[in-house]
Formats: sequence, C-alpha cells, structure tokens
Amino acid sequence: MDCSHVFKFKVNRLIVVFALFLAFFSTSRAFAQADSAHVAEHGHEEAPKKFDIGKFALHHIADSHSWHVIGETYISLPVILYTPNGFVTFSSGEFHHDDDAKVVVERKGLKFVKLHEKIYYASEVANDHGQFVALDEKHHSLNKRPFDISFTKNACTLFLSVIVILAVFLNVANGYKKRVGKSPKGLQSWMEPIILFVRDDIAKPNLGHKYERFMPYL
Repeated sequence: MDCSHVFKFKVNRLIVVFALFLAFFSTSRAFAQADSAHVAEHGHEEAPKKFDIGKFALHHIADSHSWHVIGETYISLPVILYTPNGFVTFSSGEFHHDDDAKVVVERKGLKFVKLHEKIYYASEVANDHGQFVALDEKHHSLNKRPFDISFTKNACTLFLSVIVILAVFLNVANGYKKRVGKSPKGLQSWMEPIILFVRDDIAKPNLGHKYERFMPYL
C-alpha cells in the first residue's frame, strides 16, 4: 500500500505549523519595533537601546542557581554546598536574585555570597561597592569557593528534557503496539514523519543494512 501521500500530508502540516510560528514571532517583533519608534518620535521617554540578540540568548542558556521565567518572576532552585562544616543546603531565593555579592546568606557558621552565578565564602566587611568579596584588577573574586553541587538550571533542564522525551516516545511506542497495521493517531501521527525522516534520510543512507540496530539512538 502506497502511503506516500499520507507522509507528504503530515510533513506539509508540520511546515504550516512552523510557518505560523515564524509569522507570529515576526509580527510580535514588528509591533515591538513600532512601539519603540512611537515612543522615540513623541519624546515620552528615551528610545530603548538596540536589542542585542547574542546577549539575550546567552543570558537564557547560561547556567544559574535560579530559573528566570518572565519579568521579575523566578523559580528558586536548591543550593547544595560541601564545606569544612559539612553539607550546606538552602534555597537560591535567599540571595533575593542578587548576583553581585551584596546579599549574604549564613548557614552553619559560614557566610556565602553569589557573584556572576558562582558562590563564594563572604568577606567579613564589604568593599567600596558594597560587595562582600575581594576583587582583583580584572574584577575577579579572590575569595575561596565551597564545593558546589547545586541543582542548577541546566541540570533541571536536563532532567525535564529526559522526562518529556521518555513520555513522548513511550506514548508513541505504545501506540504502535496497540495499532499494528493501522494508521497512526494522536501524538503518534505527529511523530511518525520525524521518525520516517530519520530512518529513510539519515539512518539508511549512512548505516546501510545495520540501520535498525542504531535507530533507537537516533
């Protein structure tokens, strides 16, 4: 039975969804630029600085002890430190989202500050900038650091990714078992074009007759 038309239909559906996403993103950005131009023209407030996409992207993919959701909304993550006084644990929210070593957290007779997403032992007194760390001429901290094994944003993202991938592919696998010889349905119908693409355009041309052995890894 020739199912190529079904496959093409599903691929076209994915393309349409992706195109709609791009259109929404472009429209949102256009409105934002229009608002900025309006503000600058009427002089109600200063025109915003040029948007730095590189800095924006790095800020969101860089590891951190809290998860920035939107605006001033953060999800605090657990801080786990190994110190001379044993393990120390507390919520990253106790730093009050400070990343400039100005908020001190005290546990088990030890004081900690966070500077550029790294946790240091705090100095007894603040420097001229109100930071409880000593800095060199390049503004790098000279304070010692505890052994940090915190559950950071990257670790949290990794676990969430594993959970989502397992949920999706276990659901699809069960769908294939229950609907042997039948057309795909639900989540299975969305994933099948991707699976067929990986099998027919990546695995088979590059691995030959051994492709089935390595398909689960792809």
